[in-house]
Amino acid sequence: MLTRRKLPALRCTFAVALVTTSLSASRLAATDPGLWSLAGAGPVEEFPTGLAVGADGNLAFAAISQAAPQGLYHATLTRIDPFGQLLWAKSYGGSGTDWPESIVATPGGGFVVAGSTSSFGLGQPSGWVFATDAAGALLWQKAYTVAGAVGSRFDDIWRLRGGGYLLVGTIAFVETEEGGEIWVQRIDDSGGVVWSRRFGGDPVYEGMQALERRNGELLVVGSDLDGHALLLDLDPSGNLLWQKSLDQFTVGELSVAETADGGLVLGGEQYATSGFDRNLVVARLDAAGAPLWSRSYGSSNLEFAGRDLMVLPDGSFLVPGTTEAQIGPNEYQRGLLLRLSASGELLLQEALSSGDRTSFRSLARGSDGAIYAAGHGSPHPGGWHWSVSRLSGTGEIGSGCAPALRPVTIQDSPLTLAVGTPSLAAASLAATAVSTSATATPTTWTLSTTCTAATPAAACTADATSLCLGDHRFRVSASWDTPAGLRGAAQAVTLTRDTGYFWFFDPANVELILKTLDGCGVNSAYWVFAGGLTNVHVALSVTDTATGLVKAYDNPANTPFRPIQDTSAFSTCSALTSPPPLDELSGVLGADEPAETALEELSASSGSCVPSSTVLCLNNGRFKVETTWRLPSGAAGAAHPLKLTADTGTFWFFSASNVELVVKVLNGCGVGGHYWVFAGGLTDVATVVKVTDTTTGAVQTYTNPPGVQFQPIQDTSAFASCP
Repeated sequence: MLTRRKLPALRCTFAVALVTTSLSASRLAATDPGLWSLAGAGPVEEFPTGLAVGADGNLAFAAISQAAPQGLYHATLTRIDPFGQLLWAKSYGGSGTDWPESIVATPGGGFVVAGSTSSFGLGQPSGWVFATDAAGALLWQKAYTVAGAVGSRFDDIWRLRGGGYLLVGTIAFVETEEGGEIWVQRIDDSGGVVWSRRFGGDPVYEGMQALERRNGELLVVGSDLDGHALLLDLDPSGNLLWQKSLDQFTVGELSVAETADGGLVLGGEQYATSGFDRNLVVARLDAAGAPLWSRSYGSSNLEFAGRDLMVLPDGSFLVPGTTEAQIGPNEYQRGLLLRLSASGELLLQEALSSGDRTSFRSLARGSDGAIYAAGHGSPHPGGWHWSVSRLSGTGEIGSGCAPALRPVTIQDSPLTLAVGTPSLAAASLAATAVSTSATATPTTWTLSTTCTAATPAAACTADATSLCLGDHRFRVSASWDTPAGLRGAAQAVTLTRDTGYFWFFDPANVELILKTLDGCGVNSAYWVFAGGLTNVHVALSVTDTATGLVKAYDNPANTPFRPIQDTSAFSTCSALTSPPPLDELSGVLGADEPAETALEELSASSGSCVPSSTVLCLNNGRFKVETTWRLPSGAAGAAHPLKLTADTGTFWFFSASNVELVVKVLNGCGVGGHYWVFAGGLTDVATVVKVTDTTTGAVQTYTNPPGVQFQPIQDTSAFASCP
């Protein structure tokens, strides 16, 4: 029959005493969760298999729990808040073995878990999916049977952008020791089968991970028993577009992630050349799955791969796993995390020192930019327990949690497309969803806080693609891509200590403006505001260099840039920062000085617009832009301009260092016979923007109501007065 894949790095069990402490009230009352590692143990063994962060910012992990005395496995779901406080834990399943593998959060605040079950009278392992609400109440669960199959399971689940889920796993139609054919299935939000496919042949295959790509295609990763990693690219209906078979991934878990340019990163394990030692291996592939580079990472220890390789907003990669060493008669395991540059250089090597045996199997990003890692913990008298850690946004572990590490050796590991591997045959399956009934049973855990506290990072250093705002505390970067396939890093220009902008295609064409504000005296948080003059896809990253936490914002393609007014971006007011450099950036425009002294016409005016402290003249002086604002209290005034380029300028309302609005007027006569007006704002006060064509006297007025995030203006028919 089809058996489970072995859990990585779990080979030798021995009992140790568990030291239990309670969470302090002062820690739970803090506004900054900090960095920590938390272990939990109950009366039975527990192996975390998947991790997700819910819509409320609290995390959840699925785990395999061995019930005593029968020795059967059941699924558990545990929720923890960002401070490490246990919220609840519940178990799910029936009278047989129930094995969860992967978990995703739902937009409604709940979770969906995928795996396999032999409960509910099925008699054989079958693919299993169940859904819960935010409190763990079971909403629905279904097992999926296929005629002729002798066993099946799901190993991964992915929430699709258009609704529903993509499932990847393994299905067997003949008795095998392990493996079968790759099983891919799409279900709707209630678990109904949309389509089901099998991909197989000879040798035996396993499905491991699923991914919905930026272009809407579906990527499936699997392996065969000959040491090949398999990539299947499908259309949304499950039809095979292309497949690749790659060597070097000889053993263990596989994980995949997509980069900002549509390429792929693949992580796994390989046997080292010295014998049975294992190393981590990471490969960078292009959008079609062709290898660009691959490298192995290993020490004198054994290294085992995790399953949730992650691409960070700055383009670097986090690679989870486990490192194992033989010290005297005992084996010791540590959760291992590598951070790699986009070219594979080692940027960070971290390990978790909680107990004698820990692992990092799953990663998830929190709503505040922190990274959560889950895996198994040290054995205790009842068996293995679970371990969850809160890391910085770039993967740093809290001080006191990281032991001394043996250095990692990096070697090029040539990766080639496998030659002679048979193509996988594709076939549709008639999968049947069988509704099952069960209830969620509360589970009790004992908690042990193993380490806390963060190590401050270095202050921000500005460069051509990075803004340093908030007195050099916050690093801001952005990337863009177009439907035509053009992409790049946004170029940064600082305006004030708190504000800057980015251009994409031309230094004279401002596309995005952003500011960070110190709201610690209001709601104990730093704020991030941004507005844009673009409708291309934009990925924006803001890093608090004092804590390493990262906030990522994304604007979809063909969508006017949606305003960002995040007043809870970083709850890190208590974190210490390094002092800013004494010398400010050269070329800062208008930093903390009245706008009148910063006004400068960048070209001779050919229109009749006359600039002043309340008038911005754009497009060679042809267009006059004026803005007024009004507060709910009745206070009102005229905004003050600062010209950035011939076509673009900003306005401030209350302070010259606090930019509120950016406006540009573009000559679109060669495209649609009009001049265009684009504007984006960093405010929610009532605003009126008036644009006058001084050549014809035509006027366009744009109003943003009070209490509403400034809505983007992209008016491509503003003035039909060409030339």
